[in-house]
Amino acid sequence: MIEQRQALPFDDEPRSLGGHAPRVIPLDDHRTGSRPPADAQKRAQNLRLAEAERRFLTRCLSYLIVDVGIRQYVDFGSRVPHTTGVHALVTEQCPDARVVQVGIGTAVPLHPRASALQPAMLWLEQVRPDDVAAHLSLRGRIDLGEPVAVLIDVDLLPGGDVRDLVPALHRVLAPGSHLVLRQRPANPADPYARALAAALFDPFCLVEPGVADLAWWPYPDEEVVAEGTGILAGLARRC
Repeated sequence: MIEQRQALPFDDEPRSLGGHAPRVIPLDDHRTGSRPPADAQKRAQNLRLAEAERRFLTRCLSYLIVDVGIRQYVDFGSRVPHTTGVHALVTEQCPDARVVQVGIGTAVPLHPRASALQPAMLWLEQVRPDDVAAHLSLRGRIDLGEPVAVLIDVDLLPGGDVRDLVPALHRVLAPGSHLVLRQRPANPADPYARALAAALFDPFCLVEPGVADLAWWPYPDEEVVAEGTGILAGLARRC
């Protein structure tokens, strides 16, 4: 098995000539530790998701590097920091691997001192599925004659693009290539959410156990008791 000080409102009442009326401020709302601030809760949740994604990527990439032997990786977005992102996780186990990070939108220049620590960057103003492979090949980053692992965070792509991008990738990638998708369903409670996520992999062939919560994959649901993330993920092969 193979093994993220609110300023207090001003008093709008008109001032009387007799002076200010006393104003009562509830101390419980300002007492240290009385309740976690909303932004602190959000940061904690984001850290938990980033850690779950890092662990998921580690399990996926270890399988792809060690068991499958893939040496080329294309990452369409990752919420984990660059210091522990796909590039670092891959090159830690396979220093000679090629890693390309694909950004969508306006290119962001990298600091010169950080460039050596970053993956090769490919910036696309928008995702044109039939052009993506040509960009990767023409830039000399990826050899499409050899297996490639493509990782896509569906939530970071413009709406609907993944449904056209996946078939386009299937047409140009060599047999033995793999696809990793992560997606947060619009309604995690929808009984069809997993089937809809699985359909995004078509025409790639899903690897067991298919689509599962990002925190649990690749273990079947009945073997997991840990809290899930609500993000569905899976791994598929180009047959």
